[in-house]
Amino acid sequence: MSARVFKLDNGLRVVVETDRAAPLVAVSITYKVGSLDEEPGRAGFAHLFEHLMFQGTKNLPPNEISRLVETNGGVDNAYTMKTNTTYHEVVPSWAVEDVFWAEADRMRGLLISPRELEIEKRVVLEEMSQSYSNQPYRRATDVVMGELAFSRWEASHSTIGDEADLRAATLEDVRRFYDRHYAPNNAVLALVGDLSVAQARRLVRRHFGPIPRRARPRPRDLSEPRLQAEKRGRVSDPLAKNPLLVAGWHAPRRGSRDYWALMVLAGILGGGEDSPLHEELVKRSRLALSAGAHMPYWSSHYNARGTDLLGIFVTARADADLGAVQKALDRVLGRFLAEGPTEEELSRSKIQLERSWLEGQQSLGDRAQLLSSYAALVGDPSGLARDFRRLLKTGRADVRRAAKRWLGARGRAVLEVVPGSPAAAAVKAA
Repeated sequence: MSARVFKLDNGLRVVVETDRAAPLVAVSITYKVGSLDEEPGRAGFAHLFEHLMFQGTKNLPPNEISRLVETNGGVDNAYTMKTNTTYHEVVPSWAVEDVFWAEADRMRGLLISPRELEIEKRVVLEEMSQSYSNQPYRRATDVVMGELAFSRWEASHSTIGDEADLRAATLEDVRRFYDRHYAPNNAVLALVGDLSVAQARRLVRRHFGPIPRRARPRPRDLSEPRLQAEKRGRVSDPLAKNPLLVAGWHAPRRGSRDYWALMVLAGILGGGEDSPLHEELVKRSRLALSAGAHMPYWSSHYNARGTDLLGIFVTARADADLGAVQKALDRVLGRFLAEGPTEEELSRSKIQLERSWLEGQQSLGDRAQLLSSYAALVGDPSGLARDFRRLLKTGRADVRRAAKRWLGARGRAVLEVVPGSPAAAAVKAA
């Protein structure tokens, strides 16, 4: 990526990458606000605002921003994570100024009426119901695992929110949240496609420049004390057909040598049918239908806020005992800690990571979202290439050392999900 960066007087950072391959421009604006920034009693506000931001301004009626994009032949969407909320569009280059005007208008002054608030509360509550009521394992792997792995409320609660908190949300609550977080000095705008840096600078200044910066809340301490023992939980899931075992370890600081090593480690342990987890649990012992590993658990490689996990997921056979599954998992980990990866395993994992990394930058929209999120959460986008080189330089000794440091000598969270009627989660420390 060959991106250029500039900053407006009001604090808005802008990233531009010119690509003349097609007469299109991808627009992505990332606000540095997610569920990590919520307060107790306000769980789900970041996600609620993802919806409210489409409900109009003084100049735009509800849902008019999406209609404006669609009328010009474009597409738009948004998403909320623990760390950030991102709004993105792809439009013909001749229509990009319309998008700038609309995005600036909702940054300048969102109009939230009692009616729109109640509509979006119902939408979010229905989404919550669909996500947790119709998807097996979802509540357990999201809500319960968060409560097991983290002690701080900011990290342990789920992004989708709490039903009681959302029902209780008032106009005053949401307006305060908007004023605190939806400010130019808390956002990054990324533009990728058929426009020059000079064009971008002129148009962005015209539409976003007059928006005043706002006072920002003091940054929170999101550090998480290390797990010193094994914390276990067991929940019943009426939609589950098979037992599920999830194990998670706190991950190191994003960008550290161990961080990249654990990404490679996850690919080695659970990256396909030739991985040690699949070989032991699916093929050899025949205890499981699938076994995989993910690093990071909730976020992405450009998340530099808060603590995440390295997670291992094992979907057991219907008649398998989860105690036996965990013993088989621990045998794999024990061998790996003792011997480390082979050169073949290391190479295969890095090839998979390289393919995934590059595939995530193929479209204009993907690149714009990556640039806005990276600049908001990590720093200068030029660091992307440096991060990629660090990842690919990871060696066998790096992986083995990181495995011993983070998986071998520290506590972990272990969650068992079993088919059956729902019940309160049982959580305990070993």
